Amino acid sequence: MITPPASADQQQGQEGSKVIGRLWLILIIVLAAILRLYVNFSPELMPGVNTPYYPVQVRSILETGHLGFPDLPFVFYLEAFFAKLLHLFNLCDLSGCIMASWKIIDAVLYPLIAIPVFLLAGSVARNVKAPKWVLLLPSILVVASFPAWIMMGELQKNSIGLVWAMFYIYFLYRGVYGGKVIDYILAGVFFILTGLTHLGALGFCLAFSASFLFFSIIIKHERRIYLIKISVLLLLAAASISAFLLYFDPGRFGRLASVMALPTKIFEQPIIFGFFKDQASTMLMYFQNPMGINANAVAILGLVLFFRKRKEISPQEKILLLASISVTIFMGSPFLGAEWAQRLYLMAYIPTIIVFIFLLKYIAAAWKKLLLTALVLIVTSAPTPMLLISGMKSTPSINKEAYNHLLKLKKMIDNPEETLIITRHGLEWWLAWVLEVDVGQMPSLTKESFQNYDNVYLLRQKSGQQNVGPPGPGGSFPEVVIPPGAEITYEDEYFILARAPEETPRFHYEEK
Repeated sequence: MITPPASADQQQGQEGSKVIGRLWLILIIVLAAILRLYVNFSPELMPGVNTPYYPVQVRSILETGHLGFPDLPFVFYLEAFFAKLLHLFNLCDLSGCIMASWKIIDAVLYPLIAIPVFLLAGSVARNVKAPKWVLLLPSILVVASFPAWIMMGELQKNSIGLVWAMFYIYFLYRGVYGGKVIDYILAGVFFILTGLTHLGALGFCLAFSASFLFFSIIIKHERRIYLIKISVLLLLAAASISAFLLYFDPGRFGRLASVMALPTKIFEQPIIFGFFKDQASTMLMYFQNPMGINANAVAILGLVLFFRKRKEISPQEKILLLASISVTIFMGSPFLGAEWAQRLYLMAYIPTIIVFIFLLKYIAAAWKKLLLTALVLIVTSAPTPMLLISGMKSTPSINKEAYNHLLKLKKMIDNPEETLIITRHGLEWWLAWVLEVDVGQMPSLTKESFQNYDNVYLLRQKSGQQNVGPPGPGGSFPEVVIPPGAEITYEDEYFILARAPEETPRFHYEEK
């Protein structure tokens, strides 16, 4: 049966519908950015544990031309450029512009992930007669999901890396099955951006690519040689990114290489063993993160859909669906080691959303679409308002009074460029920002520290902690112990600063 061409009125209606869909997409992005700007600019001090790390790196770029600490560079250079731009227009002093740049980039860039999700949903559901809200739902989900807000600020590189990764998946899908050179070029650009932004997002891209090409070679028999060539190009691109990693951050390159050489490391000490060993903290890690359970539930629904609708699903859609299901099951697996589970669970919502797109397309009944949507939104996004209301995303690791006392302490530090201060996690980046010294935690204190620095100190915070630790507000990181007999160089009601005795370079943290 030949489908008759659309009439002029039908074409005009389709174009109007596309315009309306794009306007809604813009509204989603703008609203998400406004809310994120509000959250970022509300607290007087930067919230969270690691957030001052970003201004420290940006200031180093502006003052010295390079990062202060080894890391993947893209986000920091982007923020340095924007901070310089704000400063050129005299909108703030340099420190204020650096802080503003971090907040604005964090708030504005991540919501752009709704664009590739919307485009991918449109590509998958191209020939389906469905209301436009079906195409917009995945975009709403990706900006409203609980993990996206957990990563906000503290894990800025991670969340921005996922934006580039989602663009990469969209253009990879278009390129492999459309064959346009521009799609391959754009896929390559976003792959490189991902690699220059965050190691975990790059690992996700590699895992997704491997799964995508694996199923492509199996299902697309007639295009195996072509797909193998694409695989070789992807390996070359991965090798190029690895060279960048080696240059900018040898430590992260070493971790990536060790995982690629021995992938089973990811599954060492799996969290599921916590169920059998009665390890409450390990079990809570799985149940408190909604994406661990939700990812597997959506993946199972995707498998059911695949087997029930496999005759209706086109080969290229089967490949995308199976790749997304495979990566979703991997990233939401209870067999992951605890260290890796913490990271991968937060990113599992990305392949889950791709599976969700297929469920929306192939579930015919409107009430079933609504039910599925309601369940997924409840599980993934319902915790988000509580996260914001609780103050978890606006609580800094020190209070304003402690910050003011750090400014006083700065006057006591001679020769800061030759000074190392060891302190608890959650305070070290505030020291680096305010005192402009090198910082570290207790395991980093070695005999070489005393050879590389003129001054090595231990800093203990006595009061003014906000108790922001691993579980958020209410948790805390242990303070360093000032050993008996150590020379106290400064003390007030908030801090005690002592010279680290060289003869005993490794001290312990106080037990909680």
